[in-house]
Amino acid sequence: MRYWILGVLLLLLGCSVSYDPHLSSDPAYVLRVSGEDVGNYAQHLEASLEFTKNRWARGDTYLVLARITNNTKYYKKTCDEFQFHESATVEEEAILLETMASLNCNDKASFYLIQAIEFWDTLEVGWRSLLLQQIIDGSFEEQSTFETEDPTSILDLDSGDNITLGTTTIEIMPDDTVVTQSERVFRDWLGVQLHQDPFKGEFLTTFSERMTYNATDLTEVGWHEGGRIKDLEDNIGNRAISVAGTIAAEKDGKWYAVDEDGIFRFGIPLDKIYYPTTRFLTPRLAMIVDTHGVNMLVEQSIRRFANVVISDCDFPGKVKAAKHLSDSGIKVVCFPDRFMHLALGHDLDVVGSPVWKFTEGKAVYGNAPLVITRGEKIIVSTTGPRDVYALQYYDAAYNYFALVADEFPLDIIPVELYNFGEAELLYKKARFEEANYVATRIFDQQDYAQAKMWLDEDENHNVIMFHSTMYPNGIRLMKEFPGQITFGDTNIKVN
Repeated sequence: MRYWILGVLLLLLGCSVSYDPHLSSDPAYVLRVSGEDVGNYAQHLEASLEFTKNRWARGDTYLVLARITNNTKYYKKTCDEFQFHESATVEEEAILLETMASLNCNDKASFYLIQAIEFWDTLEVGWRSLLLQQIIDGSFEEQSTFETEDPTSILDLDSGDNITLGTTTIEIMPDDTVVTQSERVFRDWLGVQLHQDPFKGEFLTTFSERMTYNATDLTEVGWHEGGRIKDLEDNIGNRAISVAGTIAAEKDGKWYAVDEDGIFRFGIPLDKIYYPTTRFLTPRLAMIVDTHGVNMLVEQSIRRFANVVISDCDFPGKVKAAKHLSDSGIKVVCFPDRFMHLALGHDLDVVGSPVWKFTEGKAVYGNAPLVITRGEKIIVSTTGPRDVYALQYYDAAYNYFALVADEFPLDIIPVELYNFGEAELLYKKARFEEANYVATRIFDQQDYAQAKMWLDEDENHNVIMFHSTMYPNGIRLMKEFPGQITFGDTNIKVN
């Protein structure tokens, strides 16, 4: 259904449109905290329109430009592009109509919401139809339901002389239904890659790092979820489904994504709400197009009868979502895993930053047993006061083993890192302490080189990797030392 004639008539009548009336975030926030110059970014993004043919992608490109430059002319172009977009599915059309409603295209927000309700009714997604009707009626806030408690570890490792990590295994077959996020799979707005819509296209394998890293660092292996999703297609022919358009709402200054019943349950970090492609249906109700994290994939995964979800668990709400999916019979592979320690002891079909391989026509994640004896020394990375935002992921190892050591006697020796390139400190400490275990992140070439040197020194040396196996250097180490590498398994066995 197309509405461009209506837009032309309104323009001819000289109607003044108040665009994006519910925008309640700072759309340039993520750019600034990432160290990007907003003006320079806008220039690169506008230049990308020359080779962007997809109308949805062009609409989003103009939307980002409109928001970060506060220029109404871009809003007009945004609405024009969305009105001419030809949706491939009923769900895509419903999300498109919600988009035009959120932007108040042609000054007809309620008209587009009414149309979207019809499409959600066709899909039998009753909670979403009801929500849109509540927006029209002005009753959304008093009708919404929240459940905001996050999970906590429930470990019990008192008995036994040994614990075994890495036994949890998730397999993906060629015909399994795999659901994933849209950002860092089909899209990368921060890396000026908005040339596709969020539903289909070519898998992206390098993202914002491509703007600063050299070719040697990027490698052909691929980065993040896009690289790992492409692995599935290349090795076993399984093409994952990217989902978009997740509904989220704000309560007491925090945002939550919906479950399959429309209950706002899974916490979302503010930077994801602040993506400049997020649509605001009211100031406290958002529709997220560039989904990022397990917390934004629950409703669609359950509705589409997914077998496996591949995304990330670097926020408490994402771990809560992974638990919810596992409890619903859906397995979860989380590559970023900073908060996976919250799932310790819950006996879930979830793996965080797992080792992986392709064998006998299937993908195998996990299945890398490592036995650790009572009282063993483990050198664990953590972070001190820092100015570098992304350094925080090195503390995943400490977060995990601090909880494990509370239940099972281990000699945890933390090493604080203050910047990238300090991996040598970990292995110096391991040699000094004569320890056989180092738990850390393998991210850059320095991390890889130092770990490789230490693993080569003694076959009894082992590395427990966190937040590593979506990056080329973590993958290199995983492949080169299959008997000496494992991951932060949340299902620890006591022997």
